[in-house]
Amino acid sequence: MTEEVQFCYDATKEQMEKVVKHLEHELMKIRAGKSSPMMLDSVFVDYYGVRTPLNQVANIATPRSP
Repeated sequence: MTEEVQFCYDATKEQMEKVVKHLEHELMKIRAGKSSPMMLDSVFVDYYGVRTPLNQVANIATPRSP
C-alpha cells in the first residue's frame, strides 16, 4: 500500500474503534429486565453551582435478589 492509503486506513480504523467503544457504552445503559447503575451515568445535578455527574455526588447501587 502507498503511504497515503495506509494513512487513510489507519485513520479509519482508529475512528471505527472509537465508534465501537461508544456503542458498547451506550448499550450498557439499555434496561433489559433489570436496573443497572450505568443507566444513571448521563444524569447530572447542580452541586454548589457546578454541573456534576450524579455518581460523584451520591452512592448508587442496585438491590440484589437472592
